[in-house]
Formats: sequence, C-alpha cells, structure tokens
Amino acid sequence: MSAPETRSPLGDHFHPGRRGAAGAAGVTLQERRASVVEIVSLRGRDDAVAEACRTSFGAELPPPGRSAGRHATLLGLAPSNWLVVAPPDLPGALAAELRAALGPAALVADQSTGFVMLRLAGPRARDALAKGCRVDLHPREFAAGRVARTPIAQVNVILHRVGDAPTFDLLAPSSTARSFAHFLLEAAGEFGAEILPPAPHLQEPRTSA
Repeated sequence: MSAPETRSPLGDHFHPGRRGAAGAAGVTLQERRASVVEIVSLRGRDDAVAEACRTSFGAELPPPGRSAGRHATLLGLAPSNWLVVAPPDLPGALAAELRAALGPAALVADQSTGFVMLRLAGPRARDALAKGCRVDLHPREFAAGRVARTPIAQVNVILHRVGDAPTFDLLAPSSTARSFAHFLLEAAGEFGAEILPPAPHLQEPRTSA
C-alpha cells in the first residue's frame, strides 16, 4: 500500500509549466512529495547503524559528504549522522523498522513532512544553482554521489548530486520551502525553466561505471 497524498508545503505556488526565457528549457524542476519519498534521520553508533543498513537496504553506510544505496539512498551528513531517503510503504513504516533494528543504539526520527524535496536538472542546472550556493559545483569537486549541508539563498539545504548529468536533489525545510522554490525559479529564469508535475515515483538517473 502506498502512502496517501499529502498537501505540499508549496501549496499553489509551484504549478507545472514554463517560466523565464523561451526556447528549450535549460533547467527542469520537480517536486518529490511525501507520497513517493520517505525521509528518516539517523544519529547513533556507526557500527550499529551500518549493520542495520546492510540488513534493511543491502547498502554500506556512507561517510560524511557521500551517498550510498539505490532503492534507499543514504546521505552522510556528518559523523554519526545520516538521512535515509526511500520510497514509502506505509506512513512511518521505515522509521519503525529502523527503530526496531537499532533499539537504543540510535536516535531515529521520521522527517518526511519536515522537508520539501526538489529535483533540479538540465544542462544549466549547475549555473542556476551556483547563483545562491557556496559549494563549488564543478564535477571535479562535487561529483555524482556527493552530499553537502549548506545555505542556499539563506535557506539551510541538504544538497545531493545524483547521476553524471547535472542533476541535484535539494531538501529544504518545509517552513522555508516557498521562498526557496521562488529563488530556484528566479535563478533558472534566464535559462528557461520547466516545472514538471510532481514525481509519481522515485527514479534515479544512471551513473557511469
């Protein structure tokens, strides 16, 4: 059973359609709502969390600044601090599974409604994001699988580069989601921006071997 649709914190401010310059869109933006993604934070002992992730997801625990996994993506935010992003089963099921596996070895919190997740992609995605981002986004410095927690346009964002193409997942607090989405649209306007309908499911771009 899939999770029920919830109202997006973006409300009516993120309609699908074109924005900015005419011609081929240099940037696409797509929301990934709670109905297609579950977000859980983990803080705890590295050995216990690593074993739980191998058992639950078949993935090794990534170090800070890196990601791992495919069906579930694990984001290394800081020492002993991770975020798990996965397709939902029932609301809260992922957090409950991890609590049962970890017991007192880790603090587990369901953050699915605490963030808005946006995917920024397209040939000019890096140029648009660089207007408000302090991280060096050149692929030599921020390649596929890299993760950073950084202010973007004065909003504290978790930034994850996915795939070899310029594709980024951005997790912003729900409380500041509208202003952050407004910044992205303004930044992408000169390149032509296409807002896509909300993603019906999680689909990861391919990376080179």
